[in-house]
Amino acid sequence: MEWEKAWKQIEDGNSPGLDSYLGANKKTPWRSKHPLQQIRKSLMWTNMYGIVITLGYIVIMVFYPHWQLVLLFSIVAIFNIYFIVRGIQLYKNIPDHISAEASLLHEMETQHSAVKKWVDMQLLTAKFVYPVAAAAGFLFGGMLGSERSIGELFGKPIFSISMIAAVIIFTPIGHYLGKYLVKISYGKYLTRLQQNIDELKNNSSEMP
Repeated sequence: MEWEKAWKQIEDGNSPGLDSYLGANKKTPWRSKHPLQQIRKSLMWTNMYGIVITLGYIVIMVFYPHWQLVLLFSIVAIFNIYFIVRGIQLYKNIPDHISAEASLLHEMETQHSAVKKWVDMQLLTAKFVYPVAAAAGFLFGGMLGSERSIGELFGKPIFSISMIAAVIIFTPIGHYLGKYLVKISYGKYLTRLQQNIDELKNNSSEMP
């Protein structure tokens, strides 16, 4: 097909006029030109950060094996591990090189759908995990800051009230921060990828 030939020309460097179509940034030539590769790079960093953070939770549970902390941090860690595994699968499924011999349109549609579902599911599930994470962080911080046991902390009504208030305050903050980070890491690339898909579909439909 003609658009596959155009893609081949781009790979060979013979069609600089189509760089903008694929999202090229001429001011930063070291960056990948195609949004799929940008998404792949974002997945790599997201997975790395997720692994480091999850290992931090595990360290806390090992050195502070209070059942309340273990329960709360375990819930958050399980959430992280699930999406890390899915993220690694998505990363592996995105080819590091897209050739003209493959169905470019199908590849772009498949990866766009998979990554968008992963992002949307992560944001949806996080709504239920953020309160747990806020409670775990407040409880752990209160124990370290006061140098008292968890039983002693809960023995004071003010601590329980403060923890509930912290959960109420920090849950929406965490949610909006998560959405902001997702927008930075994936939003513009998913939008650009969808634009590329739409343009390829339009080009295909216009062909005799």
